Amino acid sequence: MPQALLCFVDPGFPVVLGLLILFGGVFLYFLPSVIARSRRVVAQTGIVLVNLFLGWTVLGWFGALIWACTAESEAQARMREFATRQMMQGGYPAQYIPPAPQDPGAMLSVGRTLGNAAARVTGRVDSEAN
Repeated sequence: MPQALLCFVDPGFPVVLGLLILFGGVFLYFLPSVIARSRRVVAQTGIVLVNLFLGWTVLGWFGALIWACTAESEAQARMREFATRQMMQGGYPAQYIPPAPQDPGAMLSVGRTLGNAAARVTGRVDSEAN
């Protein structure tokens, strides 16, 4: 390196740069574990173990990353368990209740139209189809 440029370079710069690269690499290596922790994934232990032992292989790291991003979170697991319990008891969870039609008359006319079309296709005439 030329002598003129040495006066602008801090002697500790390579150490700081090396530490930044080291910590950045460790963070990137454990990124799937960080994502699993922040999403509160149910299978967090499995993701951390795959990341720790197989993360050095690119395939293991991408597998842990995909698993961390697509795994069921604790909140989703609670909602699924609640919906299953509700359905086992004969009820339906709130998210499965179909919305009421805005105009019941419109639904009736659609039903009559479909009934008339079915009567024309089958050749049968029902009393309500006319």
